[in-house]
Amino acid sequence: MAVSTEPQQPITAANIVKREGDWIYLDEEGAKRHPLYGVEGWAPALGVVLVLGALLGLFTIVGALIGTAFGAFEGLFAAVLVAAASGYQLFVAARLWKMRDGFQRHCLILFAISLALTVALLVVDPKESMSSIPSMVITALWLAYVFQSVRVNVTTRKRVSAGDALVREAIVDMDPRRPKSAQY
Repeated sequence: MAVSTEPQQPITAANIVKREGDWIYLDEEGAKRHPLYGVEGWAPALGVVLVLGALLGLFTIVGALIGTAFGAFEGLFAAVLVAAASGYQLFVAARLWKMRDGFQRHCLILFAISLALTVALLVVDPKESMSSIPSMVITALWLAYVFQSVRVNVTTRKRVSAGDALVREAIVDMDPRRPKSAQY
């Protein structure tokens, strides 16, 4: 993404759609004005991890179908589960690249699916599946990033914290009778 040399237009009261709890929701134009808008920083790395994880899942299907660790029925069942999870993982990655709302929710669902598959594999083959526990810890760290990142929030949900310096002036402009200290 090219860096613009033009001065950034400020976020104004007209860009604020609503305030809900500690979040300020912006319209599309206001979100794009925020300097952290876009799939940059750690977000592309997350996208690559999602795509590589899906590809690894697809390679796992081949192993499951060959039946090295499972019987024929179990291998087919595992292949169907992994194929569905890998497809969903690619869907979540596409939501990130396209900067769509719902990305965070889909990441949470993907984490729940991964956790359920890990627990199921631990029941089937505890010794072999212990290697997936570090993967789950890493997934939990990525999930924390997805929910805490200002960049992910402004890009996919068009929201910023009420304490964000770029929206403070716009909030104060909304009600000029209130002093700045009373706004927060």
